[in-house]
Amino acid sequence: MNPSLCIGIASRDEVLEVAAREGSGNIAVFLLPGSSMGIAAIRIILADYAVGHTRVVASGKNAIDLALTLGNVPGGEAFVVAAETGKEAADLVRYATRVL
Repeated sequence: MNPSLCIGIASRDEVLEVAAREGSGNIAVFLLPGSSMGIAAIRIILADYAVGHTRVVASGKNAIDLALTLGNVPGGEAFVVAAETGKEAADLVRYATRVL
C-alpha cells in the first residue's frame, strides 16, 4: 500500500532532521529540536493528518525510540533503518516510497 504521507527522520545529537512528502509531491525538509518538544511537533503533524495511510522511517540516534513513539497512530506504520540507508531525511522519504 502506498502511503498518503511519508515522513523521514534523521536523528542526530540535538536535532531531528525531518522530511515530509504527501503523495508523490515535493519533499519538504525542516529541523526540529531533538527533545520531547520536537517529538511532540511530529506527533501533532501525524495526528492532524487524518487522510489515509502514513509511514514514518527513522534512522540514527534514538531511531528505535522515535519509531515506537511515532508509530502508534491509527493508519500509520513506522520503520527503523540503518544509517547507511540514508543520511539525510529526504533520502529516507525516497526510500520509504520506493522500497517499503
